[in-house]
Amino acid sequence: MNQRQVKKSAGSLDPEFGDQGSITVPIGTTGAISSAILALPEGKLLIAVEPYVGERSFTVARLNENGALDTTFGVEQNGVVRVIFEDTYVYPIFGLIPLSDGGWVTYGQYTSKNSDGLAFVRQRQDGTLEESFGVRGGRFIPYNEIGNPEQLRVKADILHRDGEKGAEVEPERAGNSGYSAVAQSNGKIFFTASISPGPGISKGLVLRLNSDGTTDKTFNGVGSAIVELPGVVHNRNQVDAIAVQVDGKVLVSGYYTNDSDNSRGGYVMRFDAEGQVDASFNEGVPVTISDPAYRLFFMNAISVRESDGGIVAVGDVRRGSLRYGMIVVLNSSGSFNRVFNRGMPLYSDMLPEGLAWKRCSWQANGAIVVAGSRGDGFVGEQLVGVTARYLSDGTLDPTFNLRGWVVFDLEYVYESVKDMAIMADGRIVLCGHLWRDSTPWHKRFGGFVARYLV
Repeated sequence: MNQRQVKKSAGSLDPEFGDQGSITVPIGTTGAISSAILALPEGKLLIAVEPYVGERSFTVARLNENGALDTTFGVEQNGVVRVIFEDTYVYPIFGLIPLSDGGWVTYGQYTSKNSDGLAFVRQRQDGTLEESFGVRGGRFIPYNEIGNPEQLRVKADILHRDGEKGAEVEPERAGNSGYSAVAQSNGKIFFTASISPGPGISKGLVLRLNSDGTTDKTFNGVGSAIVELPGVVHNRNQVDAIAVQVDGKVLVSGYYTNDSDNSRGGYVMRFDAEGQVDASFNEGVPVTISDPAYRLFFMNAISVRESDGGIVAVGDVRRGSLRYGMIVVLNSSGSFNRVFNRGMPLYSDMLPEGLAWKRCSWQANGAIVVAGSRGDGFVGEQLVGVTARYLSDGTLDPTFNLRGWVVFDLEYVYESVKDMAIMADGRIVLCGHLWRDSTPWHKRFGGFVARYLV
């Protein structure tokens, strides 16, 4: 195979995108750090960009198929829309939620003079705010109003993070751990949080908003459902990922711990459209993943295949100081898919530096695309982006970069993957953060978008 053919094979960076397959952020008048991405019609992409420190606005930028800013987008026709709410900072950004009308919702954390909490900002296709959503396009939910007694009928305190942590912490954990969101075709939005009903106890929480941003009290009668994990002995659980089926049922995945014996594991469970535990999924109990050889189970993403309801959930585990990417494939009933890795969780170990999977997606032929970051979870030379493609039986696809996986590694910087999008033709797009050496901590200074051929 000649060099030209190798460059254009599946798993190679797309030479027709940006600078030989990637772009770096900021570009034009965007903010500083790209944190989420959506694939749009006509080969275009939308990225959500976090602001520079001290700025109130975040930006969304639309890219043409070649990676250049789409100058037909935005009031100033420069490819960028700056979103500003008075006295409110939206940072960090957790993700972009596509809507059936072609618009989207950006969700993340907000800080204002009087409160901090979760932010949901809805925009139309042209980038203008959908003012019928929340207040002038934004719904801002204070942490102390998520899980309050009136809403949940329990006494609860919200668990939340303090925003940006020290740069030496695991970049995946400092992102949107415990928060995930997805939209139904009717515009309703599911999202997750965590509550603490008592000392030493924490539980995941699934909530639903109406399409106008109001709390949907038809979901479990109060707008939310607590993740109880029936049959699992534990005192702490967290939801890290959520996916909605075409029938309105909602899947969640996360982890649990039992402090009394230090046992830990991951889980997948399903609620019906009314917010009750779905008795048809694994007989009403969560699917659990545990192994005494591993510790610190995390389930970072979950995806549902529309054709048959097949489920893939990904994350990472630790053995000693090394991380292994974890992939679990289930049938729609909640049973393990016996074709994939003989019905067992798969622990990706092809990189001696370790790795963690952050995102996953089905392909039409039953293959699974996963993306994440290499290394021990801390910022340093080992931190690069990783993308892999697995066949339906759980083996790496040798037609993808000749070995089934590929790394994204720019010179003089470190890369952590935050999001992945699959384009209509199957091309794979990653977005994430760029880090560089600094004193006393490594510093985030920008972002990247990279596109791979399939």
